[in-house]
Amino acid sequence: MTRIEWQAGAIFDVPASHYPIEILKVGIGYGSLFGGSPQVLEQAIHIYGAGLPNPGAPIFTLDGPQLTDGVINEFNLEPILGEIIIDSGPFSVTLQFLEDNVGNEFHPTAIHDGNGCQPGKNLIQIDTDYEIYEGQVGSYYSHGLKLCSTGGASGAIVFPAAGNTYYLVVPANATAEGSYGVAGNGVERPPGIAACKAQQAGACTP
Repeated sequence: MTRIEWQAGAIFDVPASHYPIEILKVGIGYGSLFGGSPQVLEQAIHIYGAGLPNPGAPIFTLDGPQLTDGVINEFNLEPILGEIIIDSGPFSVTLQFLEDNVGNEFHPTAIHDGNGCQPGKNLIQIDTDYEIYEGQVGSYYSHGLKLCSTGGASGAIVFPAAGNTYYLVVPANATAEGSYGVAGNGVERPPGIAACKAQQAGACTP
């Protein structure tokens, strides 16, 4: 199957009296089994304004981070236009991988501290499939399920309904579906009518 979206990250919180807070830097531990691998370009770093079970849409995305094997890679977000403000906790930070490196012992990846992956503190999202939703142009957010799985393929053939229609492609895994994307105003699009699966991000198991 084609891996569509693979993210790993952590959930953070601070005492309520400390909010709102501004995110100025993000550090990501990144390493390979043997060390010494070349620098790797990954898909993105995302900051979400909530924790599990549904972090929602990212409130900030840094595209194309380049990471070095064997160190904590620090990204300074302060020079970027606009403030990244978290009004309340918890919130989440993830690294979205550019490609599947399963089975490649020489390819570095995100690493955790000595406490390992902990339920409620870490999250992993792996989407391995696509869903297709169809709606009527002029009646936006009328989208309902058209195809609940492409079998892991990155394309599918569907037969459109009568009239003018629009389509949304949504990533999914075996138990849940991901984001429908955001509208022009940055607000997350709502799930489809009679959605294929519940919308959520995966969590670490105890």
